Amino acid sequence: MSRPVSASLVMIAVVVSALPAAAQQRVWTQTGEPVAGWEFVDDGIMDYMQTWAVPGAALALGADGRLLYSRGFTWDTADAEIVKPDALFRIASMSKPITSVAIHQLIERGLLSYDTRVVDVLDLRPPEGLQADPRLADVTIDHLLYHTGGWDRDMSFDPMFFDSQIAATSPRS
Repeated sequence: MSRPVSASLVMIAVVVSALPAAAQQRVWTQTGEPVAGWEFVDDGIMDYMQTWAVPGAALALGADGRLLYSRGFTWDTADAEIVKPDALFRIASMSKPITSVAIHQLIERGLLSYDTRVVDVLDLRPPEGLQADPRLADVTIDHLLYHTGGWDRDMSFDPMFFDSQIAATSPRS
């Protein structure tokens, strides 16, 4: 193959591989009032989001009961919903470390142990007309802390995306 033909093939491959990226080009958007002297925060968030392809974020910082900074950031396609400073996001697993610390503090104080059965500390009842899975009686604090309680979302479903349905079947107190 002659050099001009191989160079042409390389050029075609580059152009074709760039088409999806060009079609989905990301746009940077900031919402909320900029705060003088806090540009380094805006820059840091932009750098992080662009480096890790994070499509949206919101950040609020406060002290002494005052809101000091509140911004929304979007690094997504032009037709994506713009993130505003008061946007709500699912927290997903963000609360796991906090929950773990709290549980370990209860264990240190002797109020729980790793072997404490969940049914002994939580009033868990199935929705009316249904029966609890008998295996629930065997689930311990240790199982929950280390995700070994037996839930297999590949065999059932991931409850994270069924919060409305779960809330609708939960008994009201």
